[in-house]
Amino acid sequence: PLSITPPIVLFSSGWSWSAGGTYSWAGPRTGVSLGVVRQTSDGGGLIGAVQLTSSFVNLRRQLARKWTAAVSMAYNLNNRPLGNATTALTARYGTAGASLTWKPRQDLSVVVSYFRREQSRLIGLSNQWVDRNQATISINYSFRHPLGR
Repeated sequence: PLSITPPIVLFSSGWSWSAGGTYSWAGPRTGVSLGVVRQTSDGGGLIGAVQLTSSFVNLRRQLARKWTAAVSMAYNLNNRPLGNATTALTARYGTAGASLTWKPRQDLSVVVSYFRREQSRLIGLSNQWVDRNQATISINYSFRHPLGR
């Protein structure tokens, strides 16, 4: 007897809602912004398109006339849109960090920052973590020339 096995469907067509919002508030010395977005994305390291849900919170505080501190956190969740539900193709990213900015002049600033990034990607039955620490020091100078002169 001849047996025919039906093909395995890995992808399915359909609609995926996308929406997002950001709330920002700025006072004389303090600022806050937070947001959530759900969208279809390029995958962020996974093969093919994913449904991305991302959220963030940023806090900023003017410490003195020339000094500003900031703290930020973000979380992203990628889910591969498959015809059959599986957790084998999901990835989670988390970031937390802080920065300190010194602006001695209007066109010059020095920023010192530290960020901790963690990624969890479920591959088969194992959960593999990829951790990153990033410390940066940047010197920024703005070259401004008026137009029409």
